[in-house]
Amino acid sequence: MSFDKEMGWFLSIHHGIKTRRKIKVFVTMVYICWTVNGATQTTPRPRRIIGIVFIFIRLVFNTINPVPTESEIRAMVHALFVAHLRPMNAPVRVQRSVPQLNDPVAEQDITYEKLSTHSFALELAYRITNVSMPKNTGLRNETCKLIQDPVNKLLNEMLNERGAKPFTFPNAACTTPSNTDNQMKATVEYVYREGDINQPNQFLTAVLNASGLAPTTTTTAAPTTTSSAVLILITEAKARFPGWALAIIIPCGIAIIILPFWILLFCQLCGCCVAIKRRWRRMRAYHIQEYRPHPV
Repeated sequence: MSFDKEMGWFLSIHHGIKTRRKIKVFVTMVYICWTVNGATQTTPRPRRIIGIVFIFIRLVFNTINPVPTESEIRAMVHALFVAHLRPMNAPVRVQRSVPQLNDPVAEQDITYEKLSTHSFALELAYRITNVSMPKNTGLRNETCKLIQDPVNKLLNEMLNERGAKPFTFPNAACTTPSNTDNQMKATVEYVYREGDINQPNQFLTAVLNASGLAPTTTTTAAPTTTSSAVLILITEAKARFPGWALAIIIPCGIAIIILPFWILLFCQLCGCCVAIKRRWRRMRAYHIQEYRPHPV
C-alpha cells in the first residue's frame, strides 16, 4: 500500500476539517523527515596518521666574480653559519605560529655544488617528526600549508640578520614518496636577488663578498683645505677636462712643482752651491781690504 493511500485511510477515521488538517500536516512533516534522513549519508572524516616531513632547501647564487671554491664555502660555514642550524642532533628552535608542528632537526650539513663558472648552489636538509597528516596522500594540502611557516623561518635565520624585517621566501613544493605513505617531502629553491634581503647576516655577507655580489656603498669625504697647486689643478680640471687631458696636465703640474727641488739637489751633488758661496766670501774679503779709513 502506498503512502498516500495509508494517509487517506488514516484521515478517514477522524472527523472534522481542523482535525484532518492538523493530522495531515503532522504526517507530512514525519514523511519529510523520514525521506531526508534516509537520503542523507554522513561523510566520514579522513583517517590520519603520524609521519615525518623532510625539508630540502636549495640556495642558488649567480655570481659576478668566479665562484668561490668548496673549501672557501666550508670555511665560511664553520666560521659564520648559524650554529644551531647545523646538524648537532638538536632541534632548531624557530618561532612558529603553528603549535601543532615540532621543531625541525638538521639532517645534513651544507653541501656545495658548482653549477658553472659564475653560479653555485648550497643545499641543506631538515626533518620535522610527529606530524599529523591524512593517510590519503591526495588530502595533504592543509599539511603542506602548515609546513610553509617553519620553512620560511628557517630561511630567514640562515640569511637574514637577527631582528631584521623577515623576507617572504617562495613556498615549498610538497610531494609524497611513492614507497611510503607516512612521509612528506617539502622542497624549496631560492635564487638570490639583490634587494631581497636588506640586512644580511655575517654568513650571507661573506658569501656575497666572495661572489662579487656585495652592494657597493659610496662615501663622501669631508672637504679639506690645501694650498697645493696640484690638488687645486686636479679639482678644477676634473670639471672641465676629459680624462685624456688630465693624464697630460697632472704629470706636468707635478713636474713643475718638484723642479726647484731637482735644481737644489743637482747643486748639492755637483758642488755648484759651495763654489758660489766660496766666491762670494772671497769677493767680500777683497772689498774689506781695499777700504782705508781717512786720517782725522
